[in-house]
Amino acid sequence: MPPISAAHANTTTAARRYSVTTDARTRARTELRTITGADNREDTHEPLTIRAAAEILGISVDTIRYYEKEGIAPAPGRSSNGWRLYDQAAMSWLAGVIMLRGTGMNVQEMKEYAAAYRAGANDEERLSLLEQHHAVVLERLAETTRHLRALEHKITAYKTALHGNQG
Repeated sequence: MPPISAAHANTTTAARRYSVTTDARTRARTELRTITGADNREDTHEPLTIRAAAEILGISVDTIRYYEKEGIAPAPGRSSNGWRLYDQAAMSWLAGVIMLRGTGMNVQEMKEYAAAYRAGANDEERLSLLEQHHAVVLERLAETTRHLRALEHKITAYKTALHGNQG
């Protein structure tokens, strides 16, 4: 996205608050590197708006709101005017939710994990939940690997048949 033009600067305050400038996007990417451990320095950035958070996490604003509504992600802090603000802790939690969803954890399981966390489950209990999910992911990976091998065998058979027909 190009920097804000003079024409854009004249738009309403409401419209501007949802704009993500190049600087905000760069700051958001730096924040995500911090969250994911690529950068271990202290958090020196201002909290992000929901739009900026969604953009750097690669999800929609509606997805973030859904996770909050379902109790999967805690409600973020709010600005004096009521806008959601996502600090490093909120971004870290959302990044974790996205990772879990990406591994196939369903919404109900994510709710259970979040509820256990909120209820004060100790590290051992949360580890157990993650290890159970890890086992399921490994099973699915093994099944996908079997299917991939079968697909590759089929592709090789077609290539052999086509090559044999051309000679």
